[in-house]
Amino acid sequence: MDYVKLEIGEVYSRVVEGPARALSILAETCRARPKNYMFMPKYRDHTWDGYISLLKGLKTFPTGLLDLVAEAFYADEITTQEDYRIRTMFPAMLFNDGRLNGVILREYQVEAVNDLLRAERGIAKMATNAGKTVVFAALIKLLGNTNAMVVVRSKDLLYQTSERLSEYLGRPVGLIGDSHRDETDVVVATVQTLNALRKRKVSLRKTFAENRILVIDEAHMVADNQTFDVLMQIPGWYRYGFSGTPLDRGRLNDLKLIACTGSLQVEVTNAELIEQEWSAKPIIFLHEVHEFPGMWDEEYQTAYDLCVTVDLSRRELVANVAIKELERGSVLIIVTRIEHGLLLQKMIANSVFVNGSSPITERQEVLERLGRGDKLCCIATQIFDEGVDVPALDTLILAGGGKSQLKLLQRVGRGLRRKEGRNIVHIHDFLDGSNKYLLEHTEERVAVYRREGFEVRLEKGE
Repeated sequence: MDYVKLEIGEVYSRVVEGPARALSILAETCRARPKNYMFMPKYRDHTWDGYISLLKGLKTFPTGLLDLVAEAFYADEITTQEDYRIRTMFPAMLFNDGRLNGVILREYQVEAVNDLLRAERGIAKMATNAGKTVVFAALIKLLGNTNAMVVVRSKDLLYQTSERLSEYLGRPVGLIGDSHRDETDVVVATVQTLNALRKRKVSLRKTFAENRILVIDEAHMVADNQTFDVLMQIPGWYRYGFSGTPLDRGRLNDLKLIACTGSLQVEVTNAELIEQEWSAKPIIFLHEVHEFPGMWDEEYQTAYDLCVTVDLSRRELVANVAIKELERGSVLIIVTRIEHGLLLQKMIANSVFVNGSSPITERQEVLERLGRGDKLCCIATQIFDEGVDVPALDTLILAGGGKSQLKLLQRVGRGLRRKEGRNIVHIHDFLDGSNKYLLEHTEERVAVYRREGFEVRLEKGE
């Protein structure tokens, strides 16, 4: 059997020597085609084969793909000899007592931390409410409590994550984002600020040369080309990606995430959390919407504007549901369009509407009120889709429709935080049947609910 010698690095590794066919195997393993490549002009005019390679040159590949590369070599009867001379590791202790500053980890969280420590890098597929920030903190603590970067993708998460980490670690945590650039050992950074630094020709490799731990929140974002390029310049032997839906997003997207962080190591599902009562039990109320005539074959954007945003009967249905649910407690309404949110705000007395243009202080105040369980109706755009923690939320109303499985699970997750007393959350969705595209999207959302094991109740229109 032939062998290939590999030099293993933090972010990239290299083939040092081996049989000639090894480079062909490497090239085939580290490439994939994007979705809809066959419609792209360069493919259609035969100037591009549709593949995008993650190699640098002929011999250098992302270290996260090491397992896939080794498997491909072995399948062709080539063994690997791995040289770790440039590996910048330091020892870590496994979690025994499961304690952080003021927090006792759940059993599955301890298992997740230890699995990730053993693997040294990898993906953690953790449903919303699994407590991933606690896991971030435990990893950082056990790996020396120093030289760590947690990357998030919004200002809201920048502050929320840094505050939680500081609380769990019992030490200051710096910010890189929203005009902050703190120089502390443990920092939370927005990917937008890191990209802005890169565009200003700041060397991320040199600037963060001492970084040893990279944690990527909502790791599915790595699929974005700019995000991938940025994160592949951040050093760190220990590299972890967290997301509720990290993979099965297309071969190229999956390959890029694995390239950045390594393969899947941990999985915690909604069903497990609900069964163990760490999450609230969701009850999905699917409301029939009055038919909007003449919309069945209309283009999607037109149908959405008229049937979802403008239609008065649908907005009255949403508003009435919100007003009724306010008797139980806090209500969060998610919309896609600002216009839709403004129209609903006029129909629901004392409601508040926040969007991407709202000051960060206003958004944080609203989150605090929802988190306390105030009887507040908040209408929000997608700014609250990812990672925002609303533990006491009683009702979630999905007024904006849509078909994205990822966004749907993120939005539903806003309401799954464990509740005191009756551990149940009401989630309201709408059966938009006036247009074939809107109906298809509704059916896709219902399929996700059923796959996750959620109870679905059809609410007939009057």
